[in-house]
Amino acid sequence: MKKITKNLKSLLILFGFILSTATSIAQVDLIASVNDATPPLSNGQNFTYVLVADASQNYRGIQVTLNYDPALIQAVSLTPIYNFQAELANDINNTTGEIQYSGGDFSGNINGTETILEIVFNVINNSSTISIDHIFTGALGTAVSNAAGQNVLGSTNSIVFETLNITNEDFKNSISLYPNPVKDILNIKTSINATINDIRFYSLDGKLVFYNEDIKMLDNHLSIDTTNILTNGVYLMSLTTNSGKKATYKVVIEH
Repeated sequence: MKKITKNLKSLLILFGFILSTATSIAQVDLIASVNDATPPLSNGQNFTYVLVADASQNYRGIQVTLNYDPALIQAVSLTPIYNFQAELANDINNTTGEIQYSGGDFSGNINGTETILEIVFNVINNSSTISIDHIFTGALGTAVSNAAGQNVLGSTNSIVFETLNITNEDFKNSISLYPNPVKDILNIKTSINATINDIRFYSLDGKLVFYNEDIKMLDNHLSIDTTNILTNGVYLMSLTTNSGKKATYKVVIEH
């Protein structure tokens, strides 16, 4: 770990990262996805986390620090895809649940869309929500540097696999969804006295794309206007009651 920390500090010095400034040009987005697995995940299953840099302006280097719960998943391998001139960190710590990667080019700019790395994870406990998050704080936090030493990191996203395998069948069978496919309004109706207080939509690669924790039902009925919150596609919708019952449904959006 001392070697990794030293290398990362070297990258900061060489690129002159200005991570403490409150202003960011925000020109390079880091986009995470998982394309080879969909919830519910099984114990022993592998899935691949892919990180892509989408740049509207030039940059010189990237450092990434990811955090995960090592009691739920373990990192099997980290494979760099983009060939940086200098790779200064490639470290997996399955004890603390942290991954650090860093690389850059000292003599030339990088632009366009590039796949930076792929990480294979193995599920060891699917009983809780699995998430992979960026850490941004501190000198080793996720950042992108341009030739002027400015942090040009734009948007990023976390990967979340909700505990979709835990479903109360009685509650699930009490729910009616209509219409499905959904053109605009999705109706949710329960045939039992159950109060839904949490609704979440996930893309099939595990990204949380919408949630509402302030649900107000009327006569066991709830209407959701999906027009401005979901684009066309297939989603997994998770409903949770105030008593902790949970059920998941596949919903198709066709505006």
